[in-house]
Amino acid sequence: MVRPLFLVLLLATGAFSVPLRVVTFNIETNRDSNDSVTEALNEPGTADYNSVRDILLRINADVVCLQELANPDVSNGTNGNTNSDVHSLASDLGLPYVIIPTSSGVLDFGLRNAILSRYPFESVDEIGTGDYMETIGSVGSNGSRAKDVTRAMPAITIDIPGAAKPTTIVTLHNKAGSTQKDSFRQCVEMERLAQYLNNNLLNETDNIVVLGDFNFSRSNDLTYTSEPADLPSTWNRGTEIPLPLTYSQDPDFYLPTPWQLTAIDARAVNGNDVTTQGGSNLDYILTTPAIAEVGSEIYRSTLDSSNSLGLSKVGDPLPAETSGIASDHYAVFADLEIEDLFTAYSLTDAEPKVVETFDGFSGNFPPAAWTSAGADWAGLYQSGDGPALYAFDSAGDRSVGLIGGQNPATFTASYTNDTSAPIEALELNYLIRQFTNNDPGTSDTLTASLSIDGGSTIPLPDLTFTATPSTTLPFSQTLSTTLGGLSIPAGSTFTLTLTATKGTPIEGTAPDEAFINEFHYDNVGTDQDEFIEVVVSSGFTGALSGLVVELYNQNGSNYGSHPLTSFDNFASPSFSNGYQIFSKALPSSDLQNGGNDGLALVSDGSVLQFISYEGTTTATNGSAISLTSMDIGVSQSTSNPIGTDSLGLTGTGAAYADFTWTEFLGSPFSPGAANPGQTFDGTASSLPQAFSFDNVTVCIAEPPDNDSDGDPDSSDPDDDNDFLPDLVEAELGTNPFLADSDGNGTPDADEDFDGDGQTNGEEVLVTLTDPTDANSLFVACLQTHPNNAGQLELSFPTLLGRAYRIRSGDDLTSLQILATYTGTGETFSYLVGPNQSQPTFFTVEASLAN
Repeated sequence: MVRPLFLVLLLATGAFSVPLRVVTFNIETNRDSNDSVTEALNEPGTADYNSVRDILLRINADVVCLQELANPDVSNGTNGNTNSDVHSLASDLGLPYVIIPTSSGVLDFGLRNAILSRYPFESVDEIGTGDYMETIGSVGSNGSRAKDVTRAMPAITIDIPGAAKPTTIVTLHNKAGSTQKDSFRQCVEMERLAQYLNNNLLNETDNIVVLGDFNFSRSNDLTYTSEPADLPSTWNRGTEIPLPLTYSQDPDFYLPTPWQLTAIDARAVNGNDVTTQGGSNLDYILTTPAIAEVGSEIYRSTLDSSNSLGLSKVGDPLPAETSGIASDHYAVFADLEIEDLFTAYSLTDAEPKVVETFDGFSGNFPPAAWTSAGADWAGLYQSGDGPALYAFDSAGDRSVGLIGGQNPATFTASYTNDTSAPIEALELNYLIRQFTNNDPGTSDTLTASLSIDGGSTIPLPDLTFTATPSTTLPFSQTLSTTLGGLSIPAGSTFTLTLTATKGTPIEGTAPDEAFINEFHYDNVGTDQDEFIEVVVSSGFTGALSGLVVELYNQNGSNYGSHPLTSFDNFASPSFSNGYQIFSKALPSSDLQNGGNDGLALVSDGSVLQFISYEGTTTATNGSAISLTSMDIGVSQSTSNPIGTDSLGLTGTGAAYADFTWTEFLGSPFSPGAANPGQTFDGTASSLPQAFSFDNVTVCIAEPPDNDSDGDPDSSDPDDDNDFLPDLVEAELGTNPFLADSDGNGTPDADEDFDGDGQTNGEEVLVTLTDPTDANSLFVACLQTHPNNAGQLELSFPTLLGRAYRIRSGDDLTSLQILATYTGTGETFSYLVGPNQSQPTFFTVEASLAN
């Protein structure tokens, strides 16, 4: 019986994770004529309160983090009290859970932070308060309790329904200012945050969000080997926070391994990334790799003209002046996704189709319900990346893929039959995208297979894809197949496995490339001996005179350029196995010290390479305008000795992608020569291709019925209704799904493959002889009767269920019926008359009995 699938159009999208929207908002305090804090949020009904409320209602976040609240705003809102202006705001926003830390034990009594949440708090901490310092046992050098945090940082843990793990959220408002003592205090506060994460045994696999006003306004890095002067009189740094401490304007600098907390690149809808009306970028949202970013925005009411702009919002656009009334900071918010408890996709009677789009996938870990093996996850793919597993495309249209390495990589997803009946057939498809066509390059394949309850593997050849060097980009293709003959019981699980295999390398000629190979920009004391080195391969087809190194600072603007013709050894470069090496000594401090500063190598206006150190930057002018740099992943600092520790490429190969950026610790600079550990082999190695898969669709299908006779192919013995059973056609080599396999106009059943005068259909259906063997055929024998020489006897073998007819005549055109017989399975003999000299013809006809 065929189970009707009248609900097949219902769509179940495989849930990647649980959504979470967060916002950070420094709402700015008001001050009197004596510069004393009066209020910030103010009372309900005031312009201050209403503007903050309206912005936050428009954003509609699940968790709201506020900074720069004044004491009147939080009055009657701590120690279990719930009558503050902040609580009124929380009620208006529909966020019933509120934490406002005390100001006890911190250095600033006037400004406060708060967290408002849609979800209950599983745990609460107030980092930096006196009670917190007492709990962790932090004491200063004088033996008394430590006091080194400006404003207490509320930290919460929430369990979002459906999430696999709890989420930790911390908001902060670091000490403001850019003096040495201000930056030092900011360093200490970031150390306190790191200490909190470490004490709670959190790492990069945990859901952590840190957001707030970081106040990193000092532009240059600074390392403190001693405390600066003029710290507050009550300052008492905990002895567990030792020196030296290094300040950086880059928020990613402070919480690396084991948390890898990095800032989301939030921007207003016009692309601007400043978070204050004064043009500064002080407010950030940091997340661990375990959290996927779907999108982010810096909310500015002057740009809020339509609900089609930016992230989704609630209600109508606000008046343009709203942000200006609310604060001198803008609200920064982000849509995040948290990994859920999802372990297998479910196919149900109501939703028999699952489509996984991978939207919001971060690329740092396998997607939910998927496992992987054979390679590591490396985040979001960028041009020039090496072998690893990645998330591809934009946040709203993510796909999963890789650049192949030496070992095959597998991706496996699980599906459960949660219907009320066995699954007899499945339709599977997915979208393939290819991002590179490296030449010389390998031809890399993606294959698919299915297994049921861990049983034998069923190959799916129709889902095989090969990424080749000759593929024209951009490339995308949907591959699909229908698999019948299944019997997946209700409640059983089956798995889809995609296997990516790198092709066989083919050696080629030297690549058409030039690239930045080594440089130095920072050291202890005043910067000295800065330089840039450029390598040009023997296969480079551009003009050397057209090569220029352009310099970009952290805001994306081009601040200098160095044509190759100005390099010190342009007229007589050094060589290494055919590769030309050019270098140029730069004036002191010509290369900026980071973060997020970059270098672009340009050939006659075309950007060949855009790299950066201490973060990425997006060019706002110059040849690289609108391009985002690739962070080389290594950097220098003010602790590097003079004359050593440059940054450069190492490894063996011919193309830029064959080498790895490193810091040559302890090694002297090597401008004009191959770097330590670097060998140019003269020929380009075959690079693997970058490709991805998306929109993986698994759907319960109608069982295939090739001949539409109501009997599925899985149970139909003759799928083309040509009277030749499928098993016989397999022996004949004909197509069981085509009645005329060779398309010559004669059906397979009417062909005579062995040339014995009897058709394939007659031999298979009537005589049960072998249609592939000319010696196997139905034969009747006419002979003299063994006991009567004057009589003729006609004999032939018979079969049950067959009817036989004997005819005779003087010629073949006038045959008359002599007898009929129903087969018994025995040989039948018939006396046909006297032995005559005149010729007489006899025929025996066999057919299926009625």
